[in-house]
Amino acid sequence: MPILKTQSIVLRRFPIRETSLIAVLFTKDFGKIHGIFKGIRKDPKKFASPVDIFSVNEIVFYKSRNSSLHLVSQCELQAPMFMHSWDRQRIEAAGYVLRLTESLLPQWHKNEGLYNLLIDTLHLVSHIQDPNYVFTAYDIKALALTGFKPHIDSCVSCGNDVEKDLFFSVNQGGILCRNCLSRDSLAEPIMPAVVKAIRQINAMPIEKCGVLKLSQRMYNELTYIVHKFLEYHLDIKARHISQKAGAVC
Repeated sequence: MPILKTQSIVLRRFPIRETSLIAVLFTKDFGKIHGIFKGIRKDPKKFASPVDIFSVNEIVFYKSRNSSLHLVSQCELQAPMFMHSWDRQRIEAAGYVLRLTESLLPQWHKNEGLYNLLIDTLHLVSHIQDPNYVFTAYDIKALALTGFKPHIDSCVSCGNDVEKDLFFSVNQGGILCRNCLSRDSLAEPIMPAVVKAIRQINAMPIEKCGVLKLSQRMYNELTYIVHKFLEYHLDIKARHISQKAGAVC
């Protein structure tokens, strides 16, 4: 079995037998893997990390050729990320981005851009005044980084540029012009400003997304469209959390 070393984020963990646990890890160099930590529940000091969710660790593991479980032999804590000062809102925000990340990633698919986005987002949860805005911003940017983003640069059907009279088609995966509405009778009007906001979020670092000021109507439409897209194409139930008008996400 090859021995590999990498940095990783703990997305989820659960016990196995009486002494061990399995963790879903998003590694910087190898993507998502399932690691087994033998004996950690019996002897927590066996590893130099408690393997808590949200935490960033450096791990050494043996890649199994016959199983989806890979034996972790060393685990050293790099950053806990979770803060005991987090309120319920922050815990929910951080937990949501972990669940979304796990759902988007296939196993053994390196995605360093998404890895860095997740690190930046977890830092934001700790330091910004209102952590709610990371929800939709993370949705939009994670979809783009994993190849699932909605097509919003032109009409998804005819390919023509569209600046007004826009309609969003969930089943077509993007915007339609008025001439192509026959492709989806359920397509819904979408404000050009919302399409512009999605483009801006994709183009800027997530820590800068909070400078975008949207009206409550624009914010509601943005989250509605993104959440419908997630649920239709990826079967991911996004969380709807009340927001203050003017906050981006």
